[in-house]
This record gives sequence, structure tokens and C-alpha cells, in this order.
Amino acid sequence: MNLDGSLPMPTGLFPGVNTHPAQAGDTLTMYAIGLGATNPGVTAGAPAPSSEPLSRLTSTPTVNFYLNGAVAVSAQPLFAGLTPTYAGLYQVNVTIPPNAPKGSSVNVTLVFNDSVSNAAQIAIQ
Repeated sequence: MNLDGSLPMPTGLFPGVNTHPAQAGDTLTMYAIGLGATNPGVTAGAPAPSSEPLSRLTSTPTVNFYLNGAVAVSAQPLFAGLTPTYAGLYQVNVTIPPNAPKGSSVNVTLVFNDSVSNAAQIAIQ
């Protein structure tokens, strides 16, 4: 999701939904589940704290952007942890690097020391 609440997809892809390609320099918010331990920890089923200290991942992923299997362009997240006030919902905020690939099917993955997430596709203009 773009910071303006729109989805980073080709314009008009979903009728009635605000979509437009993301651009280098835009900050994306990605939501996920099951990303692992945080500090401070949060009791299962309890909402994550909404003020400092926020519950950040103890193992911060790298965010990779790639197209057609090409070498990935990596970025470090601005924030990776539990979404404030939600139970069990993680978020990763990342700024798209200037050298990120362009296209309507750019793959985005989270890369941890021992695993890689499934790819999500976004459009980058």
C-alpha cells in the first residue's frame, strides 16, 4: 500500500479501487503475519503497543525488488515489527530505492537470515 492509501498497481486495475504505480522514493507499507519474535515481546492475542517502544522484529529483513529473475535491488526497512494496536499483524515500511526495477510485475520479497518470503507483485513506474 502506498502512503496515500492507494495500491501500487497499474492505474484502473481494480475498478473502484484507488491504484497507481509506485515510484522510486515512495514509501510502501507491507502487511504480513508470522514474521517472528519482537522486542519488546507481546503476549499472544494482545494488541501491539502504539507508542515507543514499538514492537520491532528482532531479526530485521532486507526487502528485495526484482523483475524477471534479474539481480535484486535491496533496501533496508524504515520499520519492521508489529502493527501498533493490532494483534499478530506485522508491517514492514520501506522506501523504494532509486535503482529499483520498473514495470507492472515487480516482485518484492522479505529476506531473513534463514528464509525468504513469497513474492508479492507491485507496479513501479
